[in-house]
Amino acid sequence: MVRVQSFFFGSEWVLGRPFTKWLFFFSIALVSVLRVSVSGAASINLFWDSPLDPDIAAYRIYYGTTSGSYAYSLKVEGGQSCTISGLQEGETWYFAATSLNSGGLESDPCQEISYAVPISPPPVVDTDGDGISDADETNLYGTDASNPDTDGDGIDDGTEITQNSDPNSKPAAGQKIWLEAESGSLGAPMKSAADGSVSSGSYIWVPEGQRDNYGTAANGGSAKYRFQIDQEGDYLIWGRTLAANDRSDSFFVAVDSGSYARWDVPRAQSWSWDVAASVHLAAGEHTLTILNREDGTKLDRILITSDAAYVPAGAGESVQPTPPTPVPEPPASARVWLEAESGSLRTPMQSAADASASSGRYVWVPEGKGSNYGISASGGSVSYRFQSPKAGNYRIWGRILAGGGQSDSFFVAVDSSSYARWDVPPTSEWSWAVAATVSLGAGEHTLMILNREDGTKIDRILATDDFAYTPK
Repeated sequence: MVRVQSFFFGSEWVLGRPFTKWLFFFSIALVSVLRVSVSGAASINLFWDSPLDPDIAAYRIYYGTTSGSYAYSLKVEGGQSCTISGLQEGETWYFAATSLNSGGLESDPCQEISYAVPISPPPVVDTDGDGISDADETNLYGTDASNPDTDGDGIDDGTEITQNSDPNSKPAAGQKIWLEAESGSLGAPMKSAADGSVSSGSYIWVPEGQRDNYGTAANGGSAKYRFQIDQEGDYLIWGRTLAANDRSDSFFVAVDSGSYARWDVPRAQSWSWDVAASVHLAAGEHTLTILNREDGTKLDRILITSDAAYVPAGAGESVQPTPPTPVPEPPASARVWLEAESGSLRTPMQSAADASASSGRYVWVPEGKGSNYGISASGGSVSYRFQSPKAGNYRIWGRILAGGGQSDSFFVAVDSSSYARWDVPPTSEWSWAVAATVSLGAGEHTLMILNREDGTKIDRILATDDFAYTPK
């Protein structure tokens, strides 16, 4: 665009005669297009096209927080770009540019553009360095944000939370876990038998003459137990046994995936306690396996303890039985619902009101704000964090409204995957369309919706592993 102006400048007397002066402003090319890209949290880069005028010597950038009224200006020589810093977060800034010729004459400003400076999220603070943010310690776990080991058990809060232990509860010194021998999972020919002199009236054994098992064969007769350790440490495994002779006085014993070790129990005519193994155990669930070696060896009760000074006596301590905790069945199908406006929006993506939307609002890049065919991060986006309750293949649906033509597509990505184009069906009313099909592990994931064509609207999102379900 070219501007041509002429102005009457004034008159004066020259050699006794009045002389009229005219000043002519020759043509000065306008800056036709001004573009913006994000440089930092409070900085932007501005770019413009060079007018087709060899007399252009410089440009002047005007900017401020009021449209059409600019508090600041910057002269740019020798280029068609500049960086403007120090923009206040949370404010919308307006920009225009003019061109200057070699005589210092200035063109009209180009069409104004604007940029809303986002507010930076607060930094994550972990005062005690335990790997858990102060906010989560205070609001989620109830731990001391200034003490890495709230319960003083020698394990930092972050590690306890990772291990599903309670960071606020220190286990009592010398944990004792009592197991009735017959409470385990028995593999034949290991079986339970009655005896009124034992702790609960029953013990386990492979009856004499049934089978010896010197080679640790899995089908030689076994008993398996699951137990929970509160605190990592060294543990003794005791057994209350009865071995009548030297041909009926041994088992094999193993913990978790460890190798079997031979356990020779003392020969005696009455029940007695003996150490089966000494092991180092991490906090959490473990498995103990007792495997028959010599048939006729009897086992009544088991004790697992970190108290090295404790020696069980008699039938052992009386323990109130704890009913097993039922394990909930996973849901038949997983359905995770997200309101579109609940995500983290990046301009020019914005929320707008619509009474026909699921919660009265939807998100879009308004028509005319700019399409984004090149997957630019500054093109407008919305991101969501969601929890997948179980691993599997998921279909991601979106409730959309697309006028068609140039307003019917987004880009979509999950976690660190590449963006995929999502062409939504043109429609005159809100309808559901499949955005993507992905494989997800159980746990937290991130969904990104990126503007491709302005004017495309999204109201609600569903992630589900039920491929037979169609949202309405």
